Amino acid sequence: MQMNYEELAGKMTLLVEKYIPERSDLIKLINEDNDSVKYILAEIDRNKNQNYETSDLELLKEIAYYFL
Repeated sequence: MQMNYEELAGKMTLLVEKYIPERSDLIKLINEDNDSVKYILAEIDRNKNQNYETSDLELLKEIAYYFL
């Protein structure tokens, strides 16, 4: 089953809140521009405050599969 934009926004928001909570501006961008996925994932990876959990790596793979 393919991920829709609503699911994408929810999952991206969770990742931003977990790994770079100081970047709430990205949450606004997620909701306004679905084409910003690559930029937001790069920002999360570049600025994350901890290593990814295994479940989050799976989520990132799923997002990349459908939206990159």
